[in-house]
Amino acid sequence: MIRWLYTFCLACIFPFFLVWFLFQMVLKNKYRRGFSQRLGMISVDRNMTGEMRRAIWVHAASVGEVR
Repeated sequence: MIRWLYTFCLACIFPFFLVWFLFQMVLKNKYRRGFSQRLGMISVDRNMTGEMRRAIWVHAASVGEVR
């Protein structure tokens, strides 16, 4: 019951948060810098060595998660 209520509240609040976020991003120019990186779009630097270009990036909160 509690989980259903929590999910329902999040579903009701999310559209308002999304409008606020887009307003901040478009009109106030907040959060725009690095937005594509948050979506995983990272440009490859031309000066990187061949070994660095083949690297696999892993995002984790701690070293234990990587292990």
